[in-house]
Amino acid sequence: MTALIESAVDKDGKPLEITTDCRTRMNAPTGGLATIKLWPPAKDLGPTFLDLCAPADLFHAMTDLSNIVLIRTAPPFGGGKLAKAGDKHSFDGFKAQWVRGGEEGARGTPGGTIALTALEETKAVVQWQPAPMTVNLTMSAPNGTMRIVATEDYAFELTIEAPSGVLIAARTLHDDLNGTILLPNMPAEQAPKLVSHREVILRRHP
Repeated sequence: MTALIESAVDKDGKPLEITTDCRTRMNAPTGGLATIKLWPPAKDLGPTFLDLCAPADLFHAMTDLSNIVLIRTAPPFGGGKLAKAGDKHSFDGFKAQWVRGGEEGARGTPGGTIALTALEETKAVVQWQPAPMTVNLTMSAPNGTMRIVATEDYAFELTIEAPSGVLIAARTLHDDLNGTILLPNMPAEQAPKLVSHREVILRRHP
């Protein structure tokens, strides 16, 4: 499964500025930005997933798209075992790691559940909920190294066409991150807190 990224904008709605060289390194389709293999998945979230020249806004959006594909496709999550509305299965823990241009990150969860919450003649609705994840980020700062230690609680809902299995839409039911920003030369007890809420929506292009 491959994603052809035709265009992308930042959080303010402005087109991402990506050089011609970077587009080439990301195997951009004609007139587009990047080509990304989503399944089988890359071994990690480093350059085998997306070249290190990619802007952070594009990289993080593509990790969300990768998550959705894995929920739908990866056997360890047990989606293929869901047969009727109300079916629910547990899955084992997993972790993801990446090193990208001065940023090193890791996320992990001890496990979670996947459930078929609705099944109609033309569509199925699946909810995927990992246990709260530990998140650790390390990045370069002007006076040393900055670390973020946090917990992320999130869940995805996928709407899938039946019986073909084609993805119709996906969204986060919630995505909340709470943590601490550990700054160079600052006592831990004075470290600022980080509270973040995100919303992810994937839908078919009109």
